[in-house]
Amino acid sequence: MNLKLISEYLGRTSQFFLEYSGLNYKTWEKLKRFFRTWGFNKKKQFEFIQDFSSWLNDGSSPKVACESIIRSGQNDSRLVHEVNAAKGILDALSRGLPISVGMADWFEPEVVSIFSAGQEAGAGALNKVVKEYLVQQEEIANATSVFWSPIKAPLIYLGMVYGFLLMMGLGILPQFADFLPAEKLDGTVVLVMDIAAWCLKYMYFILIIIFFAYLGFLNFCHNNVSKFRMAIDDYFPLNIYKNFAAMRTLKTFGILVETKYNVHKAAVELKQYSQGYMTYHLNHVIRETQFGESNVAEALNSGLLGKRLMFRLRNAASSSDQSKKKAAISIVADRSGQEAIRALKGTRIKVAIFVWLLVVAILLLTVASFMGILSSLLNLAS
Repeated sequence: MNLKLISEYLGRTSQFFLEYSGLNYKTWEKLKRFFRTWGFNKKKQFEFIQDFSSWLNDGSSPKVACESIIRSGQNDSRLVHEVNAAKGILDALSRGLPISVGMADWFEPEVVSIFSAGQEAGAGALNKVVKEYLVQQEEIANATSVFWSPIKAPLIYLGMVYGFLLMMGLGILPQFADFLPAEKLDGTVVLVMDIAAWCLKYMYFILIIIFFAYLGFLNFCHNNVSKFRMAIDDYFPLNIYKNFAAMRTLKTFGILVETKYNVHKAAVELKQYSQGYMTYHLNHVIRETQFGESNVAEALNSGLLGKRLMFRLRNAASSSDQSKKKAAISIVADRSGQEAIRALKGTRIKVAIFVWLLVVAILLLTVASFMGILSSLLNLAS
């Protein structure tokens, strides 16, 4: 009976951790799509969309566009993913389903949402959305590269000194310690050997914890909308995630408002493809605009934008120029991306200093343990 209770308890606990980490039935769909689309990255997916939209702009129907893509790439091994994607879209069209349904198996959800939103706003808007998104991705990639540049060296040294500590604690120190009574061992020697033995014993367990912690953090960023989350949303590293999320969503949102939709309709459209965090903010827009157009700044005052960005948005939205009013959201989206990049760059020095301190601390501890064993041997000899 006790074994049954323990088994049920472990099962519930495992389900809790898996769910909190974002591992559920959707995860397996993501894994299948990952292996199915290996080599068909976001850049290639957007290139496909640009090619596909160019056919539509030339007056071709989606069916004709897909058939043309299939014919032109069916004997080219380099275009196998593009051909499969076109076949998926063509299959959906033959069943009377939207293009986005046919894209689901071959494209990232983010790409599908951008395509669907842009297509609804018209072919011209679709091209604009795609180009703006690619520019954003390039900016993010550049900012990320700048962020990691001062951190790569200390991370390499951290790995080296950690390996040195393990070598000392598992190989060198125990050989000397065998000649010494336990009470003669220096405290640093015992500490290094204990740390190394503990790391070796629980290595796989530690790696599993790190893996689930990483997944849990990603799930926390994408979907958690608790009071606690909102209270710490303006602090590192969530502030960076918030600004980049705002940039991606508001850029598409702003283009929809500029081209075809009102604020309410654009928010409803984007909500269909958004994760929990952005759904929370889009729901605020939907509530604020459900009975007609209200001030754009107030509709977006959900906590997604900081005070400085809200000030810019209010100024742009209060303009008498209607084109500036419509462009207000896109302008703030750009500013939000700049805020994220600024925060990312501002944090890199702090992270680099922290990693260097870890390197120095581990190195000093390892050296101290070696000096401690030498001291103990000299004392024993005397």
